[in-house]
Amino acid sequence: MWTTALGHLHASELEDATRAARRAARAAYAESLPVQEYLAYWVLGRVRRARGNACAATRIASSLLRAAPPAWAALFEWELSLAGADPESFEATTPAAGQLRLALEGSQSAQAELRALPLPRAFAAERDALLAGLDRGVALDAARRVAAALQPAAEAMERTPAVWHLGGERPGLRWCVVPTDHRPLLFDQGERVMRAAGVLAEASVATPGAKAEGMAVPQLFERIYGFAYEPDLHDGVFRVLLHRLRDALAGAADIERDERHVRLVPRQPIALPEERTSAPFADRVLRLLASAEGTSSKELAARCGVQVRSVQRALRELVEAGVCASARRGRQIVYVAVDTTFREPTHFGAER
Repeated sequence: MWTTALGHLHASELEDATRAARRAARAAYAESLPVQEYLAYWVLGRVRRARGNACAATRIASSLLRAAPPAWAALFEWELSLAGADPESFEATTPAAGQLRLALEGSQSAQAELRALPLPRAFAAERDALLAGLDRGVALDAARRVAAALQPAAEAMERTPAVWHLGGERPGLRWCVVPTDHRPLLFDQGERVMRAAGVLAEASVATPGAKAEGMAVPQLFERIYGFAYEPDLHDGVFRVLLHRLRDALAGAADIERDERHVRLVPRQPIALPEERTSAPFADRVLRLLASAEGTSSKELAARCGVQVRSVQRALRELVEAGVCASARRGRQIVYVAVDTTFREPTHFGAER
């Protein structure tokens, strides 16, 4: 049944893949088939990563790495590396994971060795997407699938994993760790400003030139806000967003709008955030909870650099999903990560 889950994953049917992987894991556990169980949870971890829940993917792969025989290490270390696990949380003992880690740290020799490694097709596609972003640029869809591997570096640099380079000789999408003389902009702005910049940057790369048509207003609005544009209701809000974007660009690029289209036209080489490759905010909060349990929403907001209500909204999502719980500590409400999402993999090592 895990092969069914893998088929759904490759078809981007993530809800079906999740259900099939869980059914396969429960069946394998009930019939004492550890190999089938390892594979089912491996697929589940890949599904979690595909859905942007890198924290869950890391927890699943970590449990599998502790429980499975050493021969399985290559599979689970690769997943941990792609999920952006803390390098100090596990020692990479297999060539693929070890070279991947060094390649993302900028080692040219590791990049060459990783490129030469014979890998199964699905893993080779992930490797190629990562290496392309270090060299010639990577497609956004491919970047989304592997962006979690760059999340720790992005957070340390206060950037997004993938970055749009515009206005230079080689416009396109690169990873945040690629050295550049482009002026970094907007990385400290709100989510919608960054999303608008990323969508317009993608359109600028697809249709280069100051006279490019740009993106239609209804299409741009829906890409940013997630619902259809109604001029009478939304034009004012949309104008305010474009005004904020112009101010944030500080003259390094122009935002041009006519009756139908919006264009981003750089005046100089700039680097803009690709917010869609960042981990969902709720996943970032869950990562913090996993490393510092018993934390209040105010403390989490201070660590994330956002308003308390943004954290509270993410916490409500996590509580409803069953992956964190609240408790009272004096006058405060604090939150802890809960292992319900990982109940199946965390039973490894226990007596059956």
